[in-house]
Amino acid sequence: MDRSFLEFLRNFLLHSAERQRQMDDISQWIRLGYRGFDDLMELLKKSYGLDGVSEKSPEFHQLWEKTSQDFKESFQECLNLLHVVSRSDYDTLKKENELLKKQVSEQEKVIIKLRAMLGEKVTGLPEDVAKGIQSLMITQMDQYQEIMKSFSRMFSGTSSSEDTGSERKKTEVTRQQRKKK
Repeated sequence: MDRSFLEFLRNFLLHSAERQRQMDDISQWIRLGYRGFDDLMELLKKSYGLDGVSEKSPEFHQLWEKTSQDFKESFQECLNLLHVVSRSDYDTLKKENELLKKQVSEQEKVIIKLRAMLGEKVTGLPEDVAKGIQSLMITQMDQYQEIMKSFSRMFSGTSSSEDTGSERKKTEVTRQQRKKK
C-alpha cells in the first residue's frame, strides 16, 4: 500500500471514530465516483496532495486519474488484508454458486433417470445370473449324458427300444434332483 493511502486511512479511521462512520461510506463514495461525501473528498485530496492544485488546471486531471487508480488499488488491498470481499466479487461468486447448484441439481436428476433406466435393462441380479448359468449347465450335462448313452448303446449292441423306457425315467429323476439343488 502506498504511503498516501495509509495516511488517508489513518485520517479516515480517526474521522470515522469521531463521527462513527462505517466502511460502507467509502464503498458507496467510490461507487458514486467520489461524489456525495464532500468531507471524504477533501480528506482524499489532502492525503494525496491534491488540495493545493486547482481543479480547473490540466495538471489536476492527470493527478486525479492516478490518485483515483492508486486509491482504488490500495483500498482493495486493504480489504483483502482484512479478508473482506468486495460486493462485485461477492455478487459474481454468488451467481456462479447459484449456477453450479442448478447444474448439480440437473445432473442429479439425470443420474436418477439413468439409474432407473439401467435397473430396467438389467433383468437379473447376480443371484439370478448364477441360477441361469446353473440351469444351463444342468441342461448341457443332461444332453451330454444322453449322447454318451446313445454311443454306449450303439457300441454295446443293445437296441435302443429295450433301454429307452427305463433310461428316460432315470434321466427325468436325475434332472428333477438337480433342479431342486
